[in-house]
Amino acid sequence: MEFRELALKADELTALYDQLNAEQGFPKWELEEYVQGLVEDVGSLVRLTMMKSGKRASFEELDEKLRHEVCDCLWSTLRIAKALNIDLETEFPAQMSKLAERVKHLKH
Repeated sequence: MEFRELALKADELTALYDQLNAEQGFPKWELEEYVQGLVEDVGSLVRLTMMKSGKRASFEELDEKLRHEVCDCLWSTLRIAKALNIDLETEFPAQMSKLAERVKHLKH
C-alpha cells in the first residue's frame, strides 16, 4: 500500500470516529487528543512488547494485539502530522536523510 493510500485510510477512520463522537455527544478530536491517544497507544505497545520478550505474562492473541497497537500508533502519528500541516510523504524521507548523515558523522 502506498503512503497516500495509508493516509486516505486514516482519513476514512477519522471521519468514522468524528461521526461516532458527534452521535455520542463528544467533541471532535484535535491535535491534543491525537497526541494523548498516541501516548496511550505507546504505553500499550510497551506492555505488549514486554510480554513478547517474556518480561510479563502473555496471552494467546498477543501477536494480533501487537499488530493492532503498531497500527494505532501509525494512525495517531498520521493524525498529528495532518493537524500540524506536516507532509510526511515529503518530510519523512528528508528527516531520515538528515539522521543518516548525523549517524555517518558520528562514526568518524
